Amino acid sequence: MKKQKSNMMLPTVLFGILFAAAFIISYVSLRIEIEKLKKENLLLEESLSSKKNQRTMLQVEVQKLEAEERIVTAAFSKLGMVKSGNDEIKMQIDKVQVEQISRIVNGKYE
Repeated sequence: MKKQKSNMMLPTVLFGILFAAAFIISYVSLRIEIEKLKKENLLLEESLSSKKNQRTMLQVEVQKLEAEERIVTAAFSKLGMVKSGNDEIKMQIDKVQVEQISRIVNGKYE
């Protein structure tokens, strides 16, 4: 009887040891993969931050290049342009035409 119990016990113990070993190996491999992914995530976040800073610097550079005083200075010095003395635009509109347009517009929206 004792021999039969020991024969039954051996496969159970071996199965338990194999199961525990498989569990431990799986756990360790998952922990290694998690650490690898954390490092990759950190590197990607640093890269993203660097790219955002670079984009901000480029936006500042664009604003400097689009500044009116820079463009006006370049127009005067490099292109020899002269600023117009009269900035006003004068338009003459006939009162009759204004009334006709007003009637047409009001007629469409009534």
